[in-house]
Amino acid sequence: QFEEILKIVNAMQKNQADKIEGDGFLHLAEILKILKESSKVNSVIQAPKGYTNKIIEYVNNNYSSISGLKDVADKFYVNKSYLCRLFKRETGMQFTTFLNLIKLRNSAYYLLNTNKSISEISYLVGFSTSAYFCNLFKKEYNLTPHEYKKQNSLNAVI
Repeated sequence: QFEEILKIVNAMQKNQADKIEGDGFLHLAEILKILKESSKVNSVIQAPKGYTNKIIEYVNNNYSSISGLKDVADKFYVNKSYLCRLFKRETGMQFTTFLNLIKLRNSAYYLLNTNKSISEISYLVGFSTSAYFCNLFKKEYNLTPHEYKKQNSLNAVI
């Protein structure tokens, strides 16, 4: 496709010497047609290998300061929609689901290994409200954070 465009541009340059402006518009129309057709074929641009792994590593290391997709998209200088599609395609999981799972897994660790309150832990792992944290935690573990801590603390003693 680019070879075709180069041929047209070269033809335009030759015609420019003859000052034939009408042909210039025809050549430009041909270029636009080629670009339009090639964009349909190459509409999905592949991310560099390991790109998603870098994003996952970044999230694992910085989950508590990440409020959402925009934070990571800005960090990696990509469009939010692109990052969302890429992450889903590469992992089979929505980005927000992944981020919340990382936060929840870390919160479960803090519940069992610290004396921090549920509210402190929810903010420590990066949730904006403890109510939202408790709701997600219950959906993931089928227990409230308090029940999870109580149940797993009893299991550790037995």
